[in-house]
Amino acid sequence: MMHRRAYVRPTQGHSETRQLKAVIAAGASHVYVEGKARPMREIDGASVIWHPDARAMWLRSLRKGDEAVVETGGRIGRTRKDVAATIADLHARGARILEARTGRRSDDPAVAALLMLDAMSELAGERGRPFNSKTAREASKKATRRRAKRLPEKEARVIWQDTTKYPTNALALDAMEGGTLRTAYYYLVPRHPVVSQGGRPRKNKR
Repeated sequence: MMHRRAYVRPTQGHSETRQLKAVIAAGASHVYVEGKARPMREIDGASVIWHPDARAMWLRSLRKGDEAVVETGGRIGRTRKDVAATIADLHARGARILEARTGRRSDDPAVAALLMLDAMSELAGERGRPFNSKTAREASKKATRRRAKRLPEKEARVIWQDTTKYPTNALALDAMEGGTLRTAYYYLVPRHPVVSQGGRPRKNKR
């Protein structure tokens, strides 16, 4: 007897609720959700299990003839290697991927190739970090600490104009932000208000 067992991996842009609705609507009888362990629940006729190791549990549960249901191909794994290895492993065991959003199945080689391409595109645009109340609070705290260390506009303008002590924009911006920035220049530019008030003077030639 064929079973449809689903996996849900919540990330920013791919909420748990949306994925659950999609995979249950596709006929999944069991759904493994990645996250903090919780008691199993029945949702619209499907048994939903929350566990930190949900992906491994999902893969172990699949048998020959079963369908491994995901909302989109990018939910299969976190990396290109994960996705490719999982599809190959399932095919070797006689199971196949069912993409709930499109209804595509991976037992057709051409469809499997498209699934892979779409999954790569999805993963390329994803940070890979679960987006929930905890991560939102962490991001808010970091932003608050960064703003607290930011220099007042008058002091920041002095640094921005000093091309001798701070010869590069990155060094000046880091000092203006209280030494909290250590990323590429194009991430730094918009941060301090002084930056939008004009360019820096030319460097003094010795």
